[in-house]
Amino acid sequence: MTVLEELGQFAAQSKAPAPAARERLEFHLIDSVGAWIAGAAATEGQAMLRYSAAMRAAGHSPTAVDLGTNCALARLSEIDDIHLPSMTTPGGIVIPGALTLMGAAPAATADDVFAAIIVGYEVMTRLGRALDGPAILYRGIWPTYFAGPVAIAGVTARLLKLDPARRRTR
Repeated sequence: MTVLEELGQFAAQSKAPAPAARERLEFHLIDSVGAWIAGAAATEGQAMLRYSAAMRAAGHSPTAVDLGTNCALARLSEIDDIHLPSMTTPGGIVIPGALTLMGAAPAATADDVFAAIIVGYEVMTRLGRALDGPAILYRGIWPTYFAGPVAIAGVTARLLKLDPARRRTR
């Protein structure tokens, strides 16, 4: 089994967290939503929201525009969580991403969203560690921006309940 197949299997088999893990995840959720709100209140966040509205008015995909905007707003605040071994900030990408994409997956339950967030965190932090996040950050490469799209792919796959074969690239 390839690494991508293993990752797809992990995402496919992820379940809602146990109560203790869910409680810890709820703290990350609250923290990330707070960062998102703070980012939206900043001058730059207000400009970003105006730009987002213009992009939607121009006919761009509302889900894609909202996904990018919401993740950027949470990261803008610089108060989102950080995972030091990977030097990534998963909450600023994974949580607004999961909450935004939840609207594109109307059959998703709260447990599905929590499972998708766990998949996103795991994908982002594992990739950040594999890249040696602290070392590459020192060289000016931001591990969050490299690992973010892969984490969102995991979140999306879990929310859409794709089978393991469809959760990997070919």
